[in-house]
Amino acid sequence: MTTNQEWALVCMGLCVGFFSFGILFYALKGKAAILLSGFNTFSKEERKEYDTIRIVKDRRNMLLTWGLVFLVGSIMSYFIHFYTAIIAMIVWLILILKNISLNKYKAYEKYKLLE
Repeated sequence: MTTNQEWALVCMGLCVGFFSFGILFYALKGKAAILLSGFNTFSKEERKEYDTIRIVKDRRNMLLTWGLVFLVGSIMSYFIHFYTAIIAMIVWLILILKNISLNKYKAYEKYKLLE
């Protein structure tokens, strides 16, 4: 197995994982919100204050985007060069860092329902 194939396999594994979770979020709809880090620590009363459908939809789209990044990285790594897989991982890291918030209330404030 060549280095290109190894990196393509790594990217494909991550792609399948992210697509699987994206499909799971699609299937569970609002119930998938309990799987989200930070949101699952809110009390039941606090969870009712947030639009769980929108939260899950945004997270699902994020997971599918990550899967697409790794799908492209996998294909390009297999046919072109393994550096493209590394570029895909850097793009993924940038996408993750763009969405990280250490404060759970700040992370979900845009999903708060109007009273």
